[in-house]
Amino acid sequence: FKRLGIEVVATTDAGFDSAKQMSDIETVMAKSPSIILALPLDPTTSAQAFKSAVDAGVKIVLLSNVPSGYVQGKDYVGIVTDDLFQMGKQAADALAESIGGKGKVAWIFHDAQYYVTNQRDNAFKQTIENDYPDIEIVAEAGIADPARAEEIANALITKNPDLDGIYVTWAAEGVLAALRAAGNTTTRIVALDLSEPLALDMVNDGNVVALTADKAYELGRTMATVGAYGLIDKPAPAFSVAPAITVTKENVADGWKQSLNRE
Repeated sequence: FKRLGIEVVATTDAGFDSAKQMSDIETVMAKSPSIILALPLDPTTSAQAFKSAVDAGVKIVLLSNVPSGYVQGKDYVGIVTDDLFQMGKQAADALAESIGGKGKVAWIFHDAQYYVTNQRDNAFKQTIENDYPDIEIVAEAGIADPARAEEIANALITKNPDLDGIYVTWAAEGVLAALRAAGNTTTRIVALDLSEPLALDMVNDGNVVALTADKAYELGRTMATVGAYGLIDKPAPAFSVAPAITVTKENVADGWKQSLNRE
């Protein structure tokens, strides 16, 4: 936006609370923005939340989700997302490689109806089941509240002490803590999204073997560009996808730069 000469007049964070998002939009509309970039939290609630902005002619750029009934080119300029399937697939490939293509693994998924995480989680499971016949998913558990990740992992590890690997949708720090508390140094973890504690464990040859991430900076750059297209009435792609990357001990510095554009 700075490069394009566009001023950012407000930044909000709804904390995944749909009511807070609606309130944020009402507050922001008082500043008469030309563009709004947003992650709609719930298709039904978001359709109502963004209505005032749509009616006012604000150029809306969406991240990953589309409010119910919204039409591209009329209600919003375009949608930008990460390659959700590739994130899950790359996590599966990385975990499989770390355990030699065979063994028992656990699948810890996001226990909520949420398109982004559901797509990523299911891609992992589908890849293991289709591509790795010698790897068996022997345990499954859902996480809705990240604060309960360690508790959920403790129960899973107690029932399955001989796991070769664990896939964690997010909140993997709790799963790592559970393995450490159990004195388990052999079960491998792959997780989604970058995390400094997980990366530190990875470079120190701990349980974590890979993190798959989106190119978050590229997502933002693309959203800003799509918003600018809207301002000059230039047709934007209906759907833009930012690539996924796998970050390991070997490429952690480069991966951080690729994903977040920071050292």
